[in-house]
Amino acid sequence: MDTGYFSLYYSDMPEPGYLSAIRFRSGRLVHCAPDWNWQTGALPDMDLWLVLSGRIRVRGWFGMLAGTAGHCFLFRRGARYSATHDPADPLVVIVFHFDFADTSLRMEQLPFRCRTRSMPILHGLAMRAIEASGAGRADEADAWAQVVVAEFLRQAAASYPPGPAGEQAERIDRICTAISQRPGRRWRVPELARELGVTPDHFARLFRKQRGETPQQYILRHRIQTAQSLLLNSSHTVGRVAELLGYENIYFFSRQFRAKTGMSPSAFRKGPDK
Repeated sequence: MDTGYFSLYYSDMPEPGYLSAIRFRSGRLVHCAPDWNWQTGALPDMDLWLVLSGRIRVRGWFGMLAGTAGHCFLFRRGARYSATHDPADPLVVIVFHFDFADTSLRMEQLPFRCRTRSMPILHGLAMRAIEASGAGRADEADAWAQVVVAEFLRQAAASYPPGPAGEQAERIDRICTAISQRPGRRWRVPELARELGVTPDHFARLFRKQRGETPQQYILRHRIQTAQSLLLNSSHTVGRVAELLGYENIYFFSRQFRAKTGMSPSAFRKGPDK
């Protein structure tokens, strides 16, 4: 079994003292050359690597693990590691060095790899710490480093499990992101199911298990939420809002809107005091 993944629930996370003791050391964005490899002695600090692209293989006390875009690796102070990458798919990684002011803290609770659900969040936070340090704002860099590690632990707790189940969960998350970004598209369950290579019924069961609602409910919820935003923050007519959200019939849109919000689109736009 790939022990690089494991269930890390919030109750199993390190004590809060871990975060307050974090001190940022350095960090940078690295584009690895085709002949890149990494060999260490005992690491002098903690290294968090955020893999943005490429393929990496890491050997350490946990054995051999592979990673691709979206993976994070946490290398522990005092341990020894080696790593290589695929020259045809070179590694791009943020290397983030930090340590603990209290070096007596135990590190066994910390995860050593996870596949994140939102690398852009970690990427942005890490760059804030790096930029603050580069500008000489050490206290701010430490504060951002604490947020980076907290977010890494949060995402590790919700990381995708190994194997087909994890791949399906990741694909469903990507589908949900696409739906939320383009709620006016005509999303059809059979087409979404084909992206996972399963039947529509099986897709609906997987989706409901992961999201707590059916695909149709998820699509409709995002359409209505977007409609509410457009009604409050744009000058579009109700008919134009319906058109932007993929409705051919304004009356059908109004019925669905009333069923979800308890009022018509026009009444919603006017507000309770108008």
